[in-house]
Amino acid sequence: MILPDLAAPAPAVHLPATAIVALVVFIAWRVVARIRRLVTRQPLRAWRAWFSLLLFPWVGIGLLVRLWGDAGGLAAGFAGIAAGALLSLVALRRTRFEATDAGLFYTHDARVGIGLSLLVVSRVVYRLVQIALHPAILNEPPEAFLHRPVTLAILGTLIGYYTGYAAGLLRRRRALRAGRERAS
Repeated sequence: MILPDLAAPAPAVHLPATAIVALVVFIAWRVVARIRRLVTRQPLRAWRAWFSLLLFPWVGIGLLVRLWGDAGGLAAGFAGIAAGALLSLVALRRTRFEATDAGLFYTHDARVGIGLSLLVVSRVVYRLVQIALHPAILNEPPEAFLHRPVTLAILGTLIGYYTGYAAGLLRRRRALRAGRERAS
């Protein structure tokens, strides 16, 4: 039996052009779907906000634990979380809430949501351009991408934003329901 030489570098992985095109089309489709959702009125569902409120802090904790010992990475992650939390407060102030006979609804502030979406898309496009220009990047372990301060700051911003926004939605939902009960 011949054992592979583990010390030898892994062969370069090249993505076929069709895979890159498919990835770009998929990302564009998801961005358009996300932006559409951000500019339309949505029902205020508690389970959705609770899901975000539970998921994003756990992702953030996992990310920060993984970065323990990397001062620059931790700083970027914490800075992003703080920026995202502040951004969620701005977005909540600009969100329209409605209590109707059909239920509770809200409409995001489109500028904040679209801005965050474009931030993520620009980072993904930047990474795809890097891969196209330097295919050897694909030989790096996937976690190497997470140790880049810009990526960590963007991830932290998303984590802080979605956690803060979900908490604000739940708080506002409770206030709207209490107001409806007092009115009836």
